Amino acid sequence: MDLNWLYKRGLKGLEREIGEVFSSFIDGAEPDVIHAHNMNYFSEHHAKALERIAGKKDIPLVLTAHNAWDDDTFLELTLDIKWDRIIAVSEFIRRELTGIGVPEDKVVTVHHGIDLQRFKEGQVDLLDRYPQLKDKRIIFHPARMGLAKGCDVAVKALRIIKEEFPDVMLVFTGTKNIIDWGATQQKDIAYILHLIRRLGVEDNVFANVFSFEEIVGLYKASEFSIYPSS
Repeated sequence: MDLNWLYKRGLKGLEREIGEVFSSFIDGAEPDVIHAHNMNYFSEHHAKALERIAGKKDIPLVLTAHNAWDDDTFLELTLDIKWDRIIAVSEFIRRELTGIGVPEDKVVTVHHGIDLQRFKEGQVDLLDRYPQLKDKRIIFHPARMGLAKGCDVAVKALRIIKEEFPDVMLVFTGTKNIIDWGATQQKDIAYILHLIRRLGVEDNVFANVFSFEEIVGLYKASEFSIYPSS
């Protein structure tokens, strides 16, 4: 189930093992519903194994689609797998799904939940931990550094913003546990760092790996949050 390992190893020849892992888990859990996330994109073998098990045991099969992609895998696994219902995480994703032919009565939008209490609790003192942020007007981009997350767009916009607000600081977050399906992460980071240097905004960008508590603090400390994801 490690997608980074699967990408490097390849999916060929794993059909039986994938089915056995799923069957063992579902036999033990005895679920009322099987709920898969983004399995309309990553792997035909995983999606078809779930479809077979759900059909055999007469268990409803639900997909949550977090993304929409323009490729054959997305089309085939979204349209050909017998999903009983599909949850879209935004109205945009819902329109993408219905636009390729998913019946409208099969798709419902359910936005990601937010634990508001976590954001009401005490703020981590980020300025003591990260003095680079002191006396800065922070623009928070809560995403790993990658082109799919629009980090290049944020850096290009920063060059313009810096002309009027030289004390601006663009903050990129990240995680150590990134699914790099396609092995593009390091190439993206190299390009974005090169772009930062070429545009002369090195002193106005701060990128780090933050804990969830620090993420809460960053939202509170920021004047704006942006997410120009593609």
